[in-house]
Amino acid sequence: MLFMFSRKSSIIYYGMHKIDFSSLKTNNDKDLYKEAANYTNTINPSVVIPTHYGLIVGDVNLGQKFKSLINDNTSCEIYIK
Repeated sequence: MLFMFSRKSSIIYYGMHKIDFSSLKTNNDKDLYKEAANYTNTINPSVVIPTHYGLIVGDVNLGQKFKSLINDNTSCEIYIK
């Protein structure tokens, strides 16, 4: 399954099949992590990894904020701590 997310578009494709993996940009651009969490809850992937936060600039806690907003049936992997 292919899933793409950007602020300029909504979900491009997720069809009728279960999405196994999703990686979403959650940087400090206003409340992008909240938008990404809403998309995650819509497509309901098995695993999601938030990206683009806290490496060069930004809040390293955005991954945890994102994780707190997604459904319990989606595993969220945080790699920046």
